[in-house]
Amino acid sequence: MKKSLLTLAIALAGYAVNAQVYTSPANNVGIGTETPIGKLEVNDNYSSGVIAYFGAYRINEAKGIYFSRPVAKTNPVNIQGSQSSIGAVDISLQAEGGNVGIGTSQPIGKLDVTDDNGTGKIAYFGSYYRNDAKGMYFSRPVVNTNPINIQGSQSSIGAVDISLQAEGGNVGIGTSQPIGKLEVNAGSGTGIIAYFGAYRLNEVKGLYLSRPVVSTNPVNIQGSQSSVGAVDISLQAEGGNVGIRTSNPNGYKLAVNGSIHAKEVKIDLDEFPDYVFKPDYNLRPLTEVKTFIDQNHHLPEMPSEKEVIKDGVNVGELNKLLVKKVEELTLYLIEKDKQLKEQEAKIERQEKRLDKFEALLKKK
Repeated sequence: MKKSLLTLAIALAGYAVNAQVYTSPANNVGIGTETPIGKLEVNDNYSSGVIAYFGAYRINEAKGIYFSRPVAKTNPVNIQGSQSSIGAVDISLQAEGGNVGIGTSQPIGKLDVTDDNGTGKIAYFGSYYRNDAKGMYFSRPVVNTNPINIQGSQSSIGAVDISLQAEGGNVGIGTSQPIGKLEVNAGSGTGIIAYFGAYRLNEVKGLYLSRPVVSTNPVNIQGSQSSVGAVDISLQAEGGNVGIRTSNPNGYKLAVNGSIHAKEVKIDLDEFPDYVFKPDYNLRPLTEVKTFIDQNHHLPEMPSEKEVIKDGVNVGELNKLLVKKVEELTLYLIEKDKQLKEQEAKIERQEKRLDKFEALLKKK
């Protein structure tokens, strides 16, 4: 190392006697300073212009790496690709605050990458050969627009994977024009739209948003990837219907293919059968009820077993019918109680007459 640094110092001295190259007792090399603080220190004493250059022999307009200071006695040091315009920087390093600017000499944070509102790629993270290589591309689809796209390949700038909206704070995945804070657009294709869960999503339990059939409205929310379409929850875009363990709510606002457990269920009804107790209500005679039961094997107005198995029951309507039948039964009981009391009174009168008749017979 000692020999290499000495050779570098001699070579630099050979090109320019006034280059001010120094070697310290600690074998450090200083350019522009007699007391280098490291193995190599280049000191321009806060002046403006090129500090160091690495590249071709003729530096005027030659491509290479330039270390420069745009303004004398300022902190930022720029790393440029050409000498053309010192200040229109490629990379700016801020001595105070530790900020780095790429495309700006005034970074507003630890890292500021600016493309001056142009179109195309802003930044790329991936393999060395970038042409259509898979990686992460930050790009702007249209000049002077706010959205910044994050893409998985360079193929089609604008056919974005993720779009970040500078104004409004909207984020689009699969669209560059999100209509809300977050829009995930899978087009009209089938399969998984979004997944939330473990890293390896193949058959892993988690939350899957999927579309079972191409160009259909329902979006399914599933607990596993096993069977797209054998859904846990199905959301119907048109009509606002929801299916749980079914993708076909059949026009119902909520269709559940399974059991429901709840502490309380409230059902709104338009009427209730209190009219049964009105004086003008036509109560069927019990003989007529018996004839109906003998012929149909269920109460009048109540659905049959066959109808219930085929179509299910409307809980609200069924409860109304059950209350109606209880009220009718109450009327039957009231009528029977009246008849019973009348019979008891008649029997009591007959027993008194019988007692009198027996008393007369004893006197004779």
